[in-house]
Amino acid sequence: MSVDLLYFAFSNYLDQFLFLVLCLSVWLWHDRFRLRQRTKTSFRVGLAGVVVILVAGAMLASLYVSEFQRTQMRASIAGFAPTYAIELQEHGHEHVRDVNDSESETYLGLIDRQIQWKKVNPSAHSVYTMRRMSDGTVQIIVDPENDYDKNGVIDGENEARTDIGELYEDYTDAMMQAFDGEVAFDDVPYSDRWGVWVSAYAPIYAADGSVDGLVGVDFSAAEWIKTLLVARGVVLVISFGIIVALVAGLSFNATLHHQLELTHLFSQQLQAQTKSLQEANEEISRARDSANQASRAKSDFLANMSHEIRTPMNGIMGLTELVLNTELQAEQRRHLELIQSSADALMTVLNDILDFSKIEANKMTLDPHPFDIRDMLGDALKLFGLRAHHKQIELAFRISSDVPDRVVGDAGRIRQVLVNLVGNAIKFTHEGEVVVSVDAIACDSDACRLKFHVRDTGIGIDKAGLARLFEPFNQADNSTTRKYGGTGLGLTICQRLVHLMGGTLVMESEPGVGTSVQFELICQRPLDAATAVALEEQVTLDNVRVLVVDDNSTNRLILKEMLASWHVESVVLESGYEAVPALERAFDEGKPFDLVLMDLQMPDIDGFETTQLIRGSEKAKQTRVMMLSSCDASAFTEQVKEMELSAYLTKPIKQSELLECMLSVLKRGTPNSQRLRARGNDAQGNSATKNLRPLKILVAEDNFVNQQLILRVLTKAGHEVNLANHGLEAVEYLARNTVDIVLMDCQMPNMDGYTATGEIRKAGRTDRSGGRLPIVALTANAMRGDREKCLEAGMDDYASKPIQFAKLFEVMANMVAEPWAQEQAKPGVEVSQTFAQKVTEVERSQPGVESSSEPSESSDVTIACEAPLSQDVPLNQVETNSEAVAVEEYPVLDRNELRDRIDGDLELLAILFESFDGDVNQQFSELERQVEAGNWEVARRIAHTLKGTSANLGGTRAAKSAAELERQLKECQRPEPSVIPAVKQNTADLCAELRQVISSQSL
Repeated sequence: MSVDLLYFAFSNYLDQFLFLVLCLSVWLWHDRFRLRQRTKTSFRVGLAGVVVILVAGAMLASLYVSEFQRTQMRASIAGFAPTYAIELQEHGHEHVRDVNDSESETYLGLIDRQIQWKKVNPSAHSVYTMRRMSDGTVQIIVDPENDYDKNGVIDGENEARTDIGELYEDYTDAMMQAFDGEVAFDDVPYSDRWGVWVSAYAPIYAADGSVDGLVGVDFSAAEWIKTLLVARGVVLVISFGIIVALVAGLSFNATLHHQLELTHLFSQQLQAQTKSLQEANEEISRARDSANQASRAKSDFLANMSHEIRTPMNGIMGLTELVLNTELQAEQRRHLELIQSSADALMTVLNDILDFSKIEANKMTLDPHPFDIRDMLGDALKLFGLRAHHKQIELAFRISSDVPDRVVGDAGRIRQVLVNLVGNAIKFTHEGEVVVSVDAIACDSDACRLKFHVRDTGIGIDKAGLARLFEPFNQADNSTTRKYGGTGLGLTICQRLVHLMGGTLVMESEPGVGTSVQFELICQRPLDAATAVALEEQVTLDNVRVLVVDDNSTNRLILKEMLASWHVESVVLESGYEAVPALERAFDEGKPFDLVLMDLQMPDIDGFETTQLIRGSEKAKQTRVMMLSSCDASAFTEQVKEMELSAYLTKPIKQSELLECMLSVLKRGTPNSQRLRARGNDAQGNSATKNLRPLKILVAEDNFVNQQLILRVLTKAGHEVNLANHGLEAVEYLARNTVDIVLMDCQMPNMDGYTATGEIRKAGRTDRSGGRLPIVALTANAMRGDREKCLEAGMDDYASKPIQFAKLFEVMANMVAEPWAQEQAKPGVEVSQTFAQKVTEVERSQPGVESSSEPSESSDVTIACEAPLSQDVPLNQVETNSEAVAVEEYPVLDRNELRDRIDGDLELLAILFESFDGDVNQQFSELERQVEAGNWEVARRIAHTLKGTSANLGGTRAAKSAAELERQLKECQRPEPSVIPAVKQNTADLCAELRQVISSQSL
């Protein structure tokens, strides 16, 4: 389609159609995305009506403007043609008749005149004349050149001058009107071979007044329509802008209004949310207060539980220590040391139960101090020697030679982690070995980074189970039918303890292959220069040759490394059959072995059989043999004597033990005392006991068993002891008398130890020398804050129950005047060291916390060294015929329990029973009276006393029934009808059997 026809198309109102489409699009878009979600339906309908009116008005206005413009242009164009017609008539148009006139002066004048007209009126594209012939045809008369394409050049057939007489067939009605003598204007574009036009026609008259022809003036239809469209388009554009502005403005206003409504709604929601948050905060505050109360209740419960458990343990541990200070046979001492070791292990377990609560409350603290890492690890693994032997697995530990002997760290917590990891390893290992190794990653003069590694050949665990292991109360197998026991807290505590000490615990495992656990810690080096120098003294065994016979490659490696550290030349063999040839060969070469380290359990030929072969060899029979075994030597007493063994060591073997016995067997002297832990009693404690002058002591303690135990120990040590049953008695006694020191229990009836201490300090009581009266706290509480509470109450020092009397004597020696040997020169000198300065020392006295200053667990030592043999046999595994008889003769009384508590002292039993039997009826009467009155707390205390006393006298059944009664009373509820009669019956049965024991004078 040509441009002219396009304009023609627009002249048929296409512009108005586009205007309508645009307006509709604008409206629909705003309605869909702006108005519908932000305004009401009534507003949208009203706005749509306004838009329709505006669109219709705009279209009508555009038509009116277009028609007005058309009228103006038509009048202007129509005025040209008559003027031209008159002028052409005057120039003789009627005389031009045929083509021969094309060179006439008239014709050329007409051409020139038409050219001038076009110059004067450039909007006219062409001016021409036509004449209607008698036959009705129309001929073109004068049509000059026309530059239709406006390129400045007359070119092409259409732009050349048209010949006179050329027929014109595209005439219109307007032309015919002009031939009839009318001026006509055709504003409907028409097309001929010269273009698309709108034209004006006027008649040309002859001299006689007749119509000679017409003059036509053509105007470009494109310019005509463009002018009309511009006029119409301006109106439409302006109208469109108005409509868009109106719709957009109303849309913006609706949006703004909607936003204001949303803001208002949001403000209301915010106010509601604020109110809700305030209520939530108040609820959280109440929950926090409730949690704090629960936390305090939990702490009180843990403190009470610690007190109740530690109090009876005091009798066990104290009496054991008391008996150990007497003359005993070697076997008796070993058994008592085993009891003491088991009691210490039990206290460690009790402390571990409290650890998780401390960790959860972020109240777990560390107690770093110097310790011997080799002895610590050896003592820890001794606990598992028998268990490993029973499962027929090897338990060994290896400490690299570049690891220093002593480091600074929390030995108790490190030991706790290792004991837990090794215990798990043995539990899940049924064959093979469990090996613990310690390596030094980096060391300098200030610190050492140590890597601990526990490896086993157990059942292993898959990745899914491994991911759950470190969650509290979670295990790899949580089913009700699981094969292995445990609470699921051990690894969680280990991980958090290692993290607390600045390390990271990593576990790797593969089912059927085994498990590996590693953690690294940074331990400081001791700052004591004198100690460091002493520890640098290296024991050497130059020119000593040792033959090692062991089927386990790990044990061979460990023993070889130990021996190499002492400059010992060693040869290792994996079978007993190779021992005799190796010894004879060395004898022949003139380099006999000085010692044989022989493993007892070997597959092909055991250690005793190998030793028998050695004794049968003429060349090797004099060689010293030290037997290494996981079994206690008491099981092989006859074989040890028969084979003339030089020593018998129980695995796992500590380096210090091996060195000590080798020195003894080879008669090479003793090792550096700093490197070996003392056996038996605490030397420092004994020293403190010997140097402590006789004192007058007031003991404030409400528990009868503890009273008698402390009374006997202190009296035996030469001290004068006075007893007070509660704090009020202690205050009244000190008002009338003076003493050297007060041992004050913290939890007592009538007046507790804290209140009593406050009253004593308020009264300004002094000791016999006139100085400040020392008060030492005796309590089973071990929770954080107890020490500070003692200090705030005015106490000077702290001794935890169960009481370790060596530590108690040491504390007493520091708290009173100087030792007896110096008292004559300085009587009554008061020690200035405060409780706060000695907190760390007291902490180290806690059972289950490793300290280099305290004796280790009784270790397995050699017969040749005449040191006590021991093994960690669990108490529940000790079965004898006498125990079976005891169960039959005494169904209520646990004789073993009673024997352990009183150490077989029937005189002490008679004293305890006399007090118990005399008070029990009165206690039951008071109990029933308080229950009837609803005084639950008083009744609970009576039940608590019955429980503790029954347990101390071996009445397990009576203690359990009293414990149930105490539990019900603690919940502030009336006990069940059968509970009190059950306690009475069990107590009566216990008294009857105790009378039988006392009368028979036999336990």
